[in-house]
Amino acid sequence: MINVVLIDDDESNIDLITAFLPKENYSVFSTLSAKTGVEYIKNNHVDVLITDIIMPEVSGLEVISEMIRIKPNLKIIAISGGGAINTKQFLALAGGLGAHKILSKPFVANDLLSALKELFPE
Repeated sequence: MINVVLIDDDESNIDLITAFLPKENYSVFSTLSAKTGVEYIKNNHVDVLITDIIMPEVSGLEVISEMIRIKPNLKIIAISGGGAINTKQFLALAGGLGAHKILSKPFVANDLLSALKELFPE
């Protein structure tokens, strides 16, 4: 089973993702807090991080930078809706920092599932 950590400050997005990924044989730990997610990754086996970019306190870009440094084999999917901020610029930065896949919100479940399957082919 692929172990996923989902960090997103949008509770409805967490609810949607945690509802469908286990049905596709993914184990999901989700949190609204980047700090909690980072600590979880440091202390547990995690295969992939799905992180929002624009979040309070700690940005997804900061999370990606730290994970690339301390867990270089961790796969990373960056997601963002950006709100009033230009999402494409932030997602491009995430890709430049080392995110393996980037998705603009809103996306459909199959978009995320396809990204995961590309990262972890059967």
